[in-house]
Amino acid sequence: MGGKRGERMVGSARSTTAPGVRADVSYQVRSYRYLRIGIVGLLTALGAAVIYQRAQTNCSLGSVSAYFYTPARSVFVAGLVGLGVCMLALRGLNLAEDIFLNIGGIFAFLVAFVPTPGGSASCQDPDIRVSASVRDNVTALLIVGLPAIALAFTLLFIGWSGREKAHRRWALAEGIITLALWAGTLIVVAFYLGWAVHYVHNIAAISLAVCIIAVAGANAYRRKEAPIQGGLHPIRFLYSWIAAGMLVISSTLLVLTMTGVITVFWLELSVAVMFIIFWIAQTIQLEVESAATAGQAG
Repeated sequence: MGGKRGERMVGSARSTTAPGVRADVSYQVRSYRYLRIGIVGLLTALGAAVIYQRAQTNCSLGSVSAYFYTPARSVFVAGLVGLGVCMLALRGLNLAEDIFLNIGGIFAFLVAFVPTPGGSASCQDPDIRVSASVRDNVTALLIVGLPAIALAFTLLFIGWSGREKAHRRWALAEGIITLALWAGTLIVVAFYLGWAVHYVHNIAAISLAVCIIAVAGANAYRRKEAPIQGGLHPIRFLYSWIAAGMLVISSTLLVLTMTGVITVFWLELSVAVMFIIFWIAQTIQLEVESAATAGQAG
């Protein structure tokens, strides 16, 4: 009797578990949860380091990136590198979110490794070999990136037949864009280092901000999912408000920045804060849906 019950329980677990995944996936859920929480922690730490430096030394610089040349440099670089790793490691809830997370993660690395031009303010330390630093750090990124891209293409073609046609096109487009970014970065750093030092940071920072806004937008307009008994629908209206708010506020602050009313610092800070709000809302939704699914399984 007990043996048969055990067999039924094992059989049930096998029938509801994806191939290659253990029946007990709590460790996977926790890892995913901690990665999501890690993004909030990294952005908060970066903001805290910059605001602390700004308050302690009366160092009101024009952008968050300008604090690279202050004692906040270590947290600035570590925070962006950690953000990039988390964005690449996390799988989006839909294809669009997944693509923007991956591409945004690449831009986060470039923002960290290629500092903004400057370092001449009284509270900054200009004694940094910027060109040598950019060449060394970006070269290391390219060395790691090439086999990673090759592996991604290999996995894409291995699972090609199991993907939907639309997913194939978008996944292939993502791979081509990533490879183009890799090749473009290699050419610029190898042959146009001076140009890279002056312009790559700003291009990467703007691109990262666009990807962050797009992640929220992808959730605002994703297809309506079936409700989970005892759970909640995806918070599509909240996502819509956050995405719209990020777009409107960012556009307004961009205009104010270009007209000299405010500095880029406030634009960057606002986008980061809105992304944290969106990320926390999405994490809460996932926790609720996970608990509802577990309750159904029980």
